[in-house]
Amino acid sequence: MLPRASRLLNDRDFQKIYKHGKRVMTPHLRIFYLPLAPTASRFGFVVPGREVKNIVERNRLKRLWRAELRRILPQLREGYGVIVLPSRKSLTLPPAARQAELARVLQAAGLLPR
Repeated sequence: MLPRASRLLNDRDFQKIYKHGKRVMTPHLRIFYLPLAPTASRFGFVVPGREVKNIVERNRLKRLWRAELRRILPQLREGYGVIVLPSRKSLTLPPAARQAELARVLQAAGLLPR
């Protein structure tokens, strides 16, 4: 679990990020991001039910990607709202590949310094 200060908690922030934010996509991961406030960056994880029908797999996907994010959280720039949407294909990725892909996506978005 991410610290409460690092989580997107209300629906209004999710809707604002989806509507006005930018996005970066890879075969296994999509992120939407938007500058929100000059506080710690906050993250939300979404796995659509129509993409992954099984609730156990959806929760596992979110748990795996949260663990990868937790490792690089101290290095991230502050002040952003980020929604992470992992794909079903990412269940088969080894941890090193997940970490590399997350770092690549966050660097492309300008959230992780190179």
